[in-house]
Amino acid sequence: MPCRRSGVCTASRREVPAGSVATVKTLCLLRHATTEDALPGRPDADRRLTEQGWQEARALGEHLRTSGVRPDEVWCSSATRARQTCSALDLDVEPQLGPALYRTHADGLLEMLAGCDPATGSLLVVGHNPAMQDAAWELVTPGTAEQELLSRRFPPATFVTLTFDSPWSGLTRAVRTEVRLP
Repeated sequence: MPCRRSGVCTASRREVPAGSVATVKTLCLLRHATTEDALPGRPDADRRLTEQGWQEARALGEHLRTSGVRPDEVWCSSATRARQTCSALDLDVEPQLGPALYRTHADGLLEMLAGCDPATGSLLVVGHNPAMQDAAWELVTPGTAEQELLSRRFPPATFVTLTFDSPWSGLTRAVRTEVRLP
């Protein structure tokens, strides 16, 4: 399975006609759902979803299906809680595990996005804070209610949809933003 230099594998994605390039890009950022507390002696990456977290993730999956959001690609942190969140979404696209997503920061995530296949029109990234919140904040139009909200809150299971009229390699501010808090 080929991986981009960013560390995110993208071999399994929804088929896009050869030679086509989506002009509108949709980026969905999802912070993993609610998890159990950290336990002494147990690696942070092994934390699991709580029952509430499973319910949040299943509800988000239903939201994606009813709202018509169908990602061409799904990038998911390799941490257990992110993988469980992806599983509960019940998507028809196999998530590609990106170990780099586990510890990345917003700048690292934006660099990964710049390497996304130009034919990909819609991408879902399931990851962690502060990278999810900071990247969303950077991509939202300044001075908007959405940016203000993102500067204050980004609890587990927060879902942000950003629409761009620029390529992945040169993302600018989103032309449309939707923030869904749990």
